[in-house]
Amino acid sequence: MRLAHQPPFPYYGAKGKLAPWIVSHIPEHKAYVEPFCGSAAVLLAKERCRTEVLNDANGDVVTFWRVLRDQPDALVEVLQRTPYARDEYKASLTSYGGLPELERARRFFVRCCMAFNASTRKVGFSSSAPGRTGKAQTFAARIDTRLMEVAERVRGVEIENVDALRLVDRWRQPDTVLYLDPPYLASTRKSKRDYATESNTDEFHASMLHTVADFPGTVLISGYMGGPYESLGWRCERREVPAHVSNAAGARRVECLWINR
Repeated sequence: MRLAHQPPFPYYGAKGKLAPWIVSHIPEHKAYVEPFCGSAAVLLAKERCRTEVLNDANGDVVTFWRVLRDQPDALVEVLQRTPYARDEYKASLTSYGGLPELERARRFFVRCCMAFNASTRKVGFSSSAPGRTGKAQTFAARIDTRLMEVAERVRGVEIENVDALRLVDRWRQPDTVLYLDPPYLASTRKSKRDYATESNTDEFHASMLHTVADFPGTVLISGYMGGPYESLGWRCERREVPAHVSNAAGARRVECLWINR
């Protein structure tokens, strides 16, 4: 089995370290659908199947993935000319309206890679610290060693920017695997503002659960303990992970994976 590809950019809530564990619970399938893809860590950790679909409500995420898939050489070229600099980070926070897709993808990548704590919000520039690998070196390595590999992996992947639950309804087939990693309920997480697009209300999660309750294929849902998913009566796998909370050295949280079979 091949090694998993690492996500091309850091992203709040990404499942990079958990992806192999999640993939280990995915059965044989012909179609794979991620309605909340973000950095697509789980797709990048799994083997290809006949049909694969990535979707996100965040148009900047979708633009990046489409440009990486369709214009990888051009994207790598403009990023290799981009310095790791505070001014580049500040420029990435301005409106993307009217920008060509290539420039929009470049700025999104810059924003994710240069922001403190990988947040897409205005949280500040992430500068280098003594005793650690320089941020500029890490930024360059992502571009030089990772982007083309990931671009090859997502060739042939369908990339959508549609309502997540409508996408679920479109793929109601027994041989489909559905991996749901929605913004976690605000009541179960420490940070309330780090997702660029919020679908973390009780009403949204109730609607999502209603939509997937009778899904004929395999459904896997990521979340924290204390949410509404126990009401489904599904199997729940648990994994203890570090809690990424400031001033909480050694803190741990439990990630849950609910599976309908």
